[in-house]
Amino acid sequence: MGTQIPFFRLLIPFVCGIILALAVEFQLSSLQAIILLSSLFIMLVVLLVIRLSWANRWVFGLAVFLFLLAAGFSLTHLTQSESGLEHEGEFSVVARILDTPEVRLSSTRVLVRIEMIKKNEEWQSVSEKSLLYFSASDSVAQYLKFGNLLVFKANFTTPPQAKNPYQFNYAKYLSKKGVHRVAFVPAQSWMVVGHMQHWLFSKSFGLRERLLSLFQRVGVEGENLAVLSALTMGYKSLLDQETRRVFSASGAMHILAVSGLHVGILFTTLSAFLFFFDRVKRGKYLKAIVLIIFLWFFAAFTGLSPSVLRAALMFTLVIIGTSFRYQTNIYNTLSASAFVILVANPMLITEVGFQLSYLAVLSIVFFYPHIYNLLYVKNRWIDKVWVLISVSLAAQLGTFVLGLFYFNQFPKYFLLTNLYAIPMAFVVLYLTIGLLFFSPIPMVSSALGWLLNESLSLLNSLIRFTESLPYSTSTGISISSSQALALLFAILMLALFLEFRKSYYINLLLGALLIFFAERAYDYSVLSRQSELVFFADRQESLIGIRNGRNIHICTADTTSGLKTSDFSFTLDGYINRIGAGQNQPVIPFNEFSLQQPNRMQRFSSRTTELGHWLSFNNYLIFIPTPSDHIKIISPHKLYVDLMLVNRASASDIKQLFDVINPGLVVVDDTVPPWQLTTIRNETKLRNLNLYSIAEQGALIL
Repeated sequence: MGTQIPFFRLLIPFVCGIILALAVEFQLSSLQAIILLSSLFIMLVVLLVIRLSWANRWVFGLAVFLFLLAAGFSLTHLTQSESGLEHEGEFSVVARILDTPEVRLSSTRVLVRIEMIKKNEEWQSVSEKSLLYFSASDSVAQYLKFGNLLVFKANFTTPPQAKNPYQFNYAKYLSKKGVHRVAFVPAQSWMVVGHMQHWLFSKSFGLRERLLSLFQRVGVEGENLAVLSALTMGYKSLLDQETRRVFSASGAMHILAVSGLHVGILFTTLSAFLFFFDRVKRGKYLKAIVLIIFLWFFAAFTGLSPSVLRAALMFTLVIIGTSFRYQTNIYNTLSASAFVILVANPMLITEVGFQLSYLAVLSIVFFYPHIYNLLYVKNRWIDKVWVLISVSLAAQLGTFVLGLFYFNQFPKYFLLTNLYAIPMAFVVLYLTIGLLFFSPIPMVSSALGWLLNESLSLLNSLIRFTESLPYSTSTGISISSSQALALLFAILMLALFLEFRKSYYINLLLGALLIFFAERAYDYSVLSRQSELVFFADRQESLIGIRNGRNIHICTADTTSGLKTSDFSFTLDGYINRIGAGQNQPVIPFNEFSLQQPNRMQRFSSRTTELGHWLSFNNYLIFIPTPSDHIKIISPHKLYVDLMLVNRASASDIKQLFDVINPGLVVVDDTVPPWQLTTIRNETKLRNLNLYSIAEQGALIL
């Protein structure tokens, strides 16, 4: 088995080296990496020259293992570069746009590479990725293009860290992509000074723009255009959050991610069109060259996503193997593609798309025959349905663990969705190919455009219908990394049992499941006994979570009725998923969250209730002031509260509030601007009060 999949044996130590580098905080310079790898390589050469005996062949195997382990470790450390901007602050820079700008409702987002920076009145060369944000009102920024050279002056900052419990860490996500600084570029403070472009990417992005124009010209617009551009080109900037949510909840998100399915359709179609090469002497080699060039142009065209890279490499190796009459092993081909991709960029191993892509293909390749052979179907059409069901089950078996771990949800109707989504994806892709061929003929292109638009409308309608069915999605499922590993180990043991039929694999599978359920039960027990009060970090609103066990109430200073937790998804989703609470719960305004007045307030005037809102949690008295033109209470004593929450609405009243309130802790939430936070900090120092800034320290949990 090992001789049939040599790349798999090489991949294991290389991946171990990458994981070790990500897990261990250890600085490795370029010189140290070169010395380490050179030493191990020389050792390999020496072992090859002296020709070890068969009994001592393990020494050479160990040397190869160590070399690949060190290579994975070194490449990963060298890839994790630090910021070329030594500190945050305002800089004048020259930057080149690396991708098509993404126009959003509130801003235009642009990925750039900073190439020059002005320091001490001198321009110095650097090479660092950065994300730039242009105001939505800056209409000129919307016409920026890939390859544009910009000169501008902006204030560069570190991407914001996650401030809330279990929140998606956007800063960590960007750092894995080599982005360590972001900046907002004011209108009129920048200019385009040139255009530098990579020929291949420039052509592919230009083709993307022409295709979008063609789709719009034949009548494909709105949601249909967004889905079509994602399905055919991997261009997802047009997709809104609701469309993404509906496709994800119905189990159809995979058809919007250009992958092996799409590459395979295009490959087989082009291969059929090039049939005439088979009749020419040495035509198979010319056909192979054309197909490989097409595959890699399409990979560049769709943005070189991990799934497309994997598919392009796989088909390339298959084409080479069949052209030279080599017998290919799918596991070896998969391993070779993963090895090449990770050598080029080891950090791709941390991307969800990379993990899902390879797990899905491996699972389909291995489990599909076992599932399909469970039933024998005579009818040809029913057999095709059974094929789709078998493929869907096989893919889901390999990927559902990552779906639970990363997305905290499971689409229950994924089988129903795939029965129509995959065939319709074929229809849409073939209609798109037809539209491209017949675009010069107006009558034919209009007819194909109408068919394409109607097919997309039908697909979107079916997706929305499936998502709207009762209990379509299990949400709020949170599993830890150790639980995910236990489930993946159980799936691996199932695969080994099906392959070798050894009973101890079943024992290991049951042991892994026992560990999983034991840890789940322990987590459930701990969560059920806990109660806590959380002051969340949110720039728009004051949000407080009051949790007892797995039940939670979210309160807000916003008096708008009908608000749901989904309206604050970026802030709340991580926490709600972790505790297993229901999604889309109502968010209760403070003025509707009734609370009996604590005894310690009875000696004060009834006008204390006019000062703001009062919450009580485990004998903690919490006061949330509301803005007032005249804060006066006739009383010889100040009112002591355990905690006072200051937000944007009450920050300007801080001096008057301190005249009537004596707080044990002053909590300033994330809605308060920095200049007002400075004023509040000075006041608390004068009065010797404790201060907690949510903007600086993150969410407060009691």
